[in-house]
This record gives sequence, C-alpha cells and structure tokens, in this order.
Amino acid sequence: YEGIDVPYSAQNLVGYSNDGAKFDGVGDYVYRFDVDSPSYPFSLKCQFNRNTSGHVLSISSDTSATFYMAVRVVSTKVFVTRRDSGGTYSTAFDFVSDQNVWYDLEVVFVSETEISLYIDGELFEAKTGQDSYTPTGSQLDVFLVGNTRYVSGTDYFDGIIAAAEYKNN
Repeated sequence: YEGIDVPYSAQNLVGYSNDGAKFDGVGDYVYRFDVDSPSYPFSLKCQFNRNTSGHVLSISSDTSATFYMAVRVVSTKVFVTRRDSGGTYSTAFDFVSDQNVWYDLEVVFVSETEISLYIDGELFEAKTGQDSYTPTGSQLDVFLVGNTRYVSGTDYFDGIIAAAEYKNN
C-alpha cells in the first residue's frame, strides 16, 4: 500500500491514506515475515505523525520474545530497546516530538555498541558505549510497523506511519 515499500500483512489496521497506514493504538500493526537478519550497520526508518505514543518500528524473532529491536516514540524521547539472550538494553534519546506533525526518523545500528538517531535527515545524536548486542542467524526475521511483538497493548502506535523501511546498509 501507499507509503510502505514491501508487501505486508495487516492486523486490525484502521485504514490507509495517501500518507501511509493509519493506526489507532488498539491492537493494530502490519508485518512482514522472512526478512534478512541484520548485520551491522543496519537501520530502521520511517516517517511518522503521532497522536499519542507507542512503538513505531521493530524487528523481532518469529517464535519467541527472546530477540527483538524496537523503536518507541513518546512526547519527549525516542527509546531504542534491544533484547537478546543476555538481557534487555534500552537507549533513550531526548527528542521532543509534537502531535500531528510529520517527522522522518531513522535509527542506525552502527555497531554492537553504537546507535545513531537521525531526525528529518540530520544526525540528532550518536550514542556509543552501549551494551553490546549481536544479532546472529535467523534470530530476527519479522519486521513490524506499529507495534513490537510480545509487549502489552499500551505499546501499539497511534497515528500514521509511512515509508517504513528496514535495511542492511
């Protein structure tokens, strides 16, 4: 559909517009199976226009909550959460996003210990020295837009997401 470049399956989606996929924050998301497992550097990218907060993008394992990477936007922060068999690691960027305003967001996983946040095509902040995280094999093979797997319903996105992309750089 318009705004997202690869074929997806929808779950309880509110609808589509020329701007992208509309989410109401209640059990709706789109997903694609069989994506390539990430290798550094790789990125999660989208344009979003939020009504409230919630997960924007994630890649996760198909069968368990053991492995995932997720990007969550709230009014004053962007959280990047990574989980592997060693634990859960969260990195927070102090970014204020207004409701009903479009933003171009890209999170680049530069290495096992470095994450960069780009807003509207400009480097907002790079954080190094993060806890090491190494996705390997087929641990991450589902790309989700509007939610991350295995979390409560409060983490669904409410707003519009367009141009969602996951890519090995």
